[in-house]
Amino acid sequence: MFRLFARSVAIFAFASHLSRVDSFATLPVYVLAGQSNMVGNGNNAELPALYDEPTESVIRTWGTVSATWTNVRPGLGSNERAFGPELGFARAMPQRIAIVKVAISASDLAVQWRSPSRCDAPAGTPGPAFTLLVDAVREALAGLRDAGESPSLAGVGWIQGESDAFREETALDYAGNLLGFVQDLRTALGAPSLPFAIARVPISDAMPHAATVAAAQDLVGRLLPCVAVIPIDDLGTYDGLHYESIGYLELGVRMAGALDRAPVARGDPSMRIVNVSARGVTGCDERSLILGFVPQGGTLPLLVRGIGPGLVRAGLPAAENPHLFLYKDGKQSAETTPRRADPAVAWAAYRSGAADPETVEDVALLRALPVGAYTTHLASENGGVALMELFDCGLETGDPARLGNVSARAWVRTGDERLVFGFVVAGPAHAAPARVLLRAAGPALARFGVASHLPNPVVELYRDGILVASNDDWHPSLAAIIEGAGAADFEPGSADAALALSLAPGAYTAHVFDATGAEGVVLTELYRLEDDAP
Repeated sequence: MFRLFARSVAIFAFASHLSRVDSFATLPVYVLAGQSNMVGNGNNAELPALYDEPTESVIRTWGTVSATWTNVRPGLGSNERAFGPELGFARAMPQRIAIVKVAISASDLAVQWRSPSRCDAPAGTPGPAFTLLVDAVREALAGLRDAGESPSLAGVGWIQGESDAFREETALDYAGNLLGFVQDLRTALGAPSLPFAIARVPISDAMPHAATVAAAQDLVGRLLPCVAVIPIDDLGTYDGLHYESIGYLELGVRMAGALDRAPVARGDPSMRIVNVSARGVTGCDERSLILGFVPQGGTLPLLVRGIGPGLVRAGLPAAENPHLFLYKDGKQSAETTPRRADPAVAWAAYRSGAADPETVEDVALLRALPVGAYTTHLASENGGVALMELFDCGLETGDPARLGNVSARAWVRTGDERLVFGFVVAGPAHAAPARVLLRAAGPALARFGVASHLPNPVVELYRDGILVASNDDWHPSLAAIIEGAGAADFEPGSADAALALSLAPGAYTAHVFDATGAEGVVLTELYRLEDDAP
């Protein structure tokens, strides 16, 4: 079962010279939870000599071999001859800590760790492992206080997901289940910003849907503040599921490093475009409603919603049976059809400030998207008015990734069937205004083979129902700004529209229609200008 490792123990030597201090006024308490890889199958006989002596840190385990407080030592894994990540974890911490370990082999998040918000009914019973975890932490904190310590919850290490990676159904539900688990555990323990370190499930042929679970863990790391996701694919396993002895030590060290540098919730100090929407006529093919966007600065968690039937209550001729397609660099990568709202989508919509998250999702996609050029197409065979929305779900985490350029393409008529392009500028009041270029391209589309373009587009920008600026035919003085933004140039004297603006934080809507009442295809674009742009 165990495998000898032949790597120098020097990578662990740093632990030997850590100065052991007297009891801190506050004792940091870490929760280590999960399934068999948290239980631990490391072989005591394969440990370097420096691990033979117990540490000053203490641990109490539930579900494994020790049910009382003891010093962290070998023999606290699946049996007295085995160890788990707790050994490397405690040695890597620069001070005395307490560990509460709750680990159950072959346990899944879908049932056994199921949290209250993921139950079918509001009063539904959470999974037995979740209940055990909450009770164990509360009991441990009370016991430490009774012993004269001053315990303080410092973080949670989570190693789980293998059991959910065997079935497609549980893998697809993992993002929502993990979101609920983290939030519900924080609520139950009264620690709304409790840091989490999540070990990402490695990709393995032994788990058919491991990639789906790993992507879900990455997504949760992007959506929630104070959550770090740790890559562990390089540690290696002896059966595609369980780690070699050296892997358990390294796993604990990495988890300790993530939690010792506990992430904190933080805001973004600069201006950014966070939400974008487009309401217009949709149909099929050329008449589909299209949103284009470019994530910049890293992988960005985004929620895309397509609303057709939900517009009926607004008295609009709403599109029926909408389909939402996601393309990257011109290649289709995802598709949704009308379905029951996913709780993960509803939760992300709520956190992003979207309206009516429990009732409005006709179709939706929740994805963490790397840098690239994307388009989302909202199509309906029956045609009608539809609304497509794009939400930046990474704002609360302070992630540097953000939306760059965004655009909307639609078939435009008059009245309620004009294109309404909305966006939100977010940022602190003291920040400099966001400089943007807003364009409505009609005649400019002819060079790209769009014969049925809008002949003379007009763009009007509103904030809180008040007209901020408008343009019919663009002015040549904007040519340098257009070039600096990397946008396609407009022909001199063309009837395309453009505005260069400095915008304070707020919600804006651009109305695009034809000056003569004609109909056709229009492309509305929003570019975030750099501070040194012309």
